[in-house]
Amino acid sequence: MDFPETIAAEIAKCVHCGSCRSVCPVFAAIQREAASARGKITLAETSFEGKLPYSKKFKAAVEQCLLCKACVENCANEVRTDNIVIAARTAIARDKGLSFTKKLLFQYFLDSDKLMPSLMKAGSLFQALALRKIPEQSGLHRRFPLPYFDQRRTVPKLAKKPFLEQYPEYVSAEKEKLKVGFFTGCLINYIYPGVGEALINLLGKQGVSVVIPREQKCCGLPALGSGDLETTRSLALDNITAFEDSGVDYIVTACGSCGSTLKEYYRTLLEAEPPEIQHKAESFRRKIIDISDFLVNVVKFPQAGTTDGRESAVSNLKVTYHDPCHLRRGMKVYREPRELIKSIPGTEFIEMPSADRCCGFGGGFNLSYYELSLDVLKKKIGDLKETGADYIATSCPGCILQLRDGINQEGLKTKAVHLVELLNALYFLAASD
Repeated sequence: MDFPETIAAEIAKCVHCGSCRSVCPVFAAIQREAASARGKITLAETSFEGKLPYSKKFKAAVEQCLLCKACVENCANEVRTDNIVIAARTAIARDKGLSFTKKLLFQYFLDSDKLMPSLMKAGSLFQALALRKIPEQSGLHRRFPLPYFDQRRTVPKLAKKPFLEQYPEYVSAEKEKLKVGFFTGCLINYIYPGVGEALINLLGKQGVSVVIPREQKCCGLPALGSGDLETTRSLALDNITAFEDSGVDYIVTACGSCGSTLKEYYRTLLEAEPPEIQHKAESFRRKIIDISDFLVNVVKFPQAGTTDGRESAVSNLKVTYHDPCHLRRGMKVYREPRELIKSIPGTEFIEMPSADRCCGFGGGFNLSYYELSLDVLKKKIGDLKETGADYIATSCPGCILQLRDGINQEGLKTKAVHLVELLNALYFLAASD
């Protein structure tokens, strides 16, 4: 397999010390060398040198990575294992092709202006037949066998109407002080529109108007993580164009994975494009900011009068926080969410053990390796139990989906919510479901 020279140089930085093994959630679950960053780098290096032919075992080893970057964060040489893994997956996709399912999803749905919305609307209608509601729990279970859906899995309910169709392209604040763009991401658009609603309300209360371009698409991470660079480039160019004439100084995200992809991966993804496009991409990237970063460091939330003089809606509410991998390690945002939770009147913030440990969602990882993702999740749910929290807040819809699945299977009373839903509900007494 051929690898770019930059990846070969990255591989050469690894001294095979094995420190990555102590922080890799997949290695902790299956205890095999190939699951660790060191193991994957060795496999990639051997493949790069032409000494290891393609095999299903090699493909599985490369795929069994959450791209959580815990190894990167803890590596003395700062080896970008995530980039090496993506390069290996790209080589496999180029040489062997994508699976039929992934090709259909990435190239015909994610990168389509009409097919993806139509598919999700059809899914919303179909779910009443295929899925049943779990009593007293947030989620659905399947009624009959479905591909990629284990009987135990808590399936999120699809929105009857995507978020992008619920709001106009420009939502004006009553006393506008600032105007920002909002990159919704697929999960907020199709599954958790309430997160977008809470974000719009929070920003409006701070005098921030919001531009929501209808032409925006998936950030591209599912395709990128599977080695489909062409689809990812196409999505990136469309997203940059969608926000190009919006006239905003910031583009706010409420998904750590989306934000990290837009801000970090778009740089290397488009480095071979003409200078004009690279300039537009750089301008776009610089505007990307997570909602908690924006609230704390730009608008200085909460400001005096935030609660309109009303008493706190809660008292003695225990809240903990789960760090989404891409938000913490990609966007370097971890202090701000905690500050926001601590600022809520009537709440007690409890730091969860290993709050930055991956929950096991990992985008497509959860679909392809569900049992393994549950093994990773078990540690997170165990840490959650220790806190005794009423709520576990996070800043990634994918993490919410995974956490709710684990919480439901364990029968816990803790509710997993997005940080902006929590803030919106407790500051403004608004519905947060």
